[in-house]
Amino acid sequence: MAKFENHNLVLEDGETLQFPVPNDSPIRGCQRMRPIRTLDDIRNFGFVREWMRGFSTPRESPDALVTRLEAGELAEKYIYTGERFSSNEMLRFVRDISGGVVMELQLADFIVPAGATVVLSSPLAEIQANTVVIAGQLKFTDDLAIQCNEIRGS
Repeated sequence: MAKFENHNLVLEDGETLQFPVPNDSPIRGCQRMRPIRTLDDIRNFGFVREWMRGFSTPRESPDALVTRLEAGELAEKYIYTGERFSSNEMLRFVRDISGGVVMELQLADFIVPAGATVVLSSPLAEIQANTVVIAGQLKFTDDLAIQCNEIRGS
């Protein structure tokens, strides 16, 4: 069974752990649901960096975004003009797709041993650790940012 000891996630061979974990989980100590208040809160995500560099829309082609707007999926919150989102539009868009939070895992070292699987089921997930070692499987549903000093496989 997964444990959170000395700021490290400890997994056993063959174990699968899915985040976010419930509030009563013993693993909860490494997880934080961080509210998105400003663009600075999401600056580590690749699609935000690309937007900051001047690319048009994040994550979707202009046609897909227009299709979603026309279908009412975005409730007309975003008026696509064929140009880059403004800062306010981008912040509103990211809050909408993420539920307004980034799931953050803070660990001394993030190690997924061979035979183990970690699943990050949050639209925006961020891992902060000194060392990240992936010998098993790391799966994520949408966007993942990793902040570390060293990253490697087994």
